[in-house]
Amino acid sequence: MFPLAFGIIRDEFPRERVPTGIALLGAIAAMGTGIGLPLGGLLADGPGYHWIFWSAAIMGVAATLATHFFVPESPIRTPGRVDFAGAGILTAGLSALLVGISRGGDWGWAAPSTVGVIALGLGTLVAFGLFERRRRDPLINMRTFARRPVLTTNVSTILIGSTMVSTMILVPQLAQLPSGGEVGFGLSTTEGGLLLVPASLISLLVAPIVGRIGERRGSKLPFLAGCVVTSSGLALLAFAHGSVVEVVLGCCLMAAGAGATLAAVPNLVIVAVDPRETGEAIGTNTVMRNIGSAIGAQLAGSVIAGHVLANGLPSDEGFTIAFLIGAVGAGVAAVAVLFIPGSVHRSPRAGTASEMA
Repeated sequence: MFPLAFGIIRDEFPRERVPTGIALLGAIAAMGTGIGLPLGGLLADGPGYHWIFWSAAIMGVAATLATHFFVPESPIRTPGRVDFAGAGILTAGLSALLVGISRGGDWGWAAPSTVGVIALGLGTLVAFGLFERRRRDPLINMRTFARRPVLTTNVSTILIGSTMVSTMILVPQLAQLPSGGEVGFGLSTTEGGLLLVPASLISLLVAPIVGRIGERRGSKLPFLAGCVVTSSGLALLAFAHGSVVEVVLGCCLMAAGAGATLAAVPNLVIVAVDPRETGEAIGTNTVMRNIGSAIGAQLAGSVIAGHVLANGLPSDEGFTIAFLIGAVGAGVAAVAVLFIPGSVHRSPRAGTASEMA
């Protein structure tokens, strides 16, 4: 849905308002995640966890009706056929890769099964790239994917997606651990999720600022600043998570940076591709973020599971290391941003990708 939504904004909004519109959409997505966590806790503590899925189904129906009645149709059409063969190869590669990452903690990261499944996934994805280069109507245009602005942004997206999801896993877990030990506040599931709500609101407030900067100076600067601020927030969480106030402040700082990156990423991708490639390019970026999320979730879980006290509870050292890994990942993302061409800052509808390559 998100790649199509970004494409519709590009098609329907006035040229000068596209960066802000896309930035707001990215921030709203982040805010939805922040709302979903405490809502899930509230439902689990109340009527039962089954209602998490019922409420999601109801929201899906509401979104479908809203789309039908209120979302304008995109005027852009790209003739071509669906690459079912490419879709099958991509599905197999991503499935193997994500299964290996998600099960690595249970199987053992050095186990032949883990290494074999991840290697199979990576090999299949390489084969997918080679296959797509020869297709007349590829599922993913590899030449577009290989452009430096697109490739570099996707690499940064993997890293930022990893850090964001790891934080969303670590903070509620930290909050729900019994108080009085090395770490933990003894909060309920709902209360643990509520710690992330202020951070979600911060992300929404940052988005229009990033959009305005993108309209005037391009999205590279806010993306770089967002990576640096995200790394700073996670570093703060690594060394100061002994109280609720410290955790909320660290999460808000992290969310301000992550919100800036989420608002800037789609614009960086969109200005680097032709209008007809918008959905495809943003779709690929979404896949990259999902891969980063899977990696971040598994890394956070593995670190915590590997640092356990004699009583079976996670140690403070485990949380420190997990947050530091996220801080380093965001720092590496900031370095990757430096390789994005600085000239890619024009209006998303003011020029073609070939002109900016």
